[in-house]
Amino acid sequence: MSPPTAYLTKSGLAHQQIKQMILSGEMRPGSRVKLGEVSRRLGISETPIREAMTALHAEGWLDMTSHVGAVVRDITVEQVLEIASIRGRISGLAIELNGPHFDEAMLQELKDNVQAMSEAVRRGDLQKMSAINDEFHRLLSNGPFSPWCARIMESVLGLTSYLRHGIVPKAERLREQVREHRKLVKHLCDGDFRAAAATAELHERNGGLFLIGELNRAKASEEQHPPVKTAPRKTRHRSPA
Repeated sequence: MSPPTAYLTKSGLAHQQIKQMILSGEMRPGSRVKLGEVSRRLGISETPIREAMTALHAEGWLDMTSHVGAVVRDITVEQVLEIASIRGRISGLAIELNGPHFDEAMLQELKDNVQAMSEAVRRGDLQKMSAINDEFHRLLSNGPFSPWCARIMESVLGLTSYLRHGIVPKAERLREQVREHRKLVKHLCDGDFRAAAATAELHERNGGLFLIGELNRAKASEEQHPPVKTAPRKTRHRSPA
């Protein structure tokens, strides 16, 4: 029997669309969410879009101001380390809770995910690699004995995405991520759940520290080479004949 088709409400569809626009880097931190644009893209009214933005604000993805509206929330360097630590602890806890229940089907799904991520890195497809990476962490946390771990992980997935922050990491960093995922899965296959949990925490910390370094470099570069503001062109008016 095929699984039932998931149904999304209009606000759920808008929530998914706006979040994807943020994760893909289409809307960067500080960008305003334009109601009309989202409405035209999805073919729905603005009311469910406002509901979605309220939910995304509560989840930490958007800031809401009375005069500007909804803008993509920026994340500080300190928050990156906190989020990475949360992800590591949640992944480790989920592994410890589900340990013996990682059956062959679940392990094979994780192996297939690592292989797909490796191929995306080889092709240089950062967008695909990012999506596969998120799915890996969903698989780790979404076990039969960790439903709350899965909920918490879902709420922070993507907040430290490279694409979200406009970071394009070098291939070696991406290959290192694949190696860390593969090592974690090997520990699970060996039944060494404590080592798997420790590897998950270290993996998230490594990712957080890497992103912090890239954000600091980008900030330093902007301070050394601030964008040049061009003066508005003056309109010349002809004198009446």
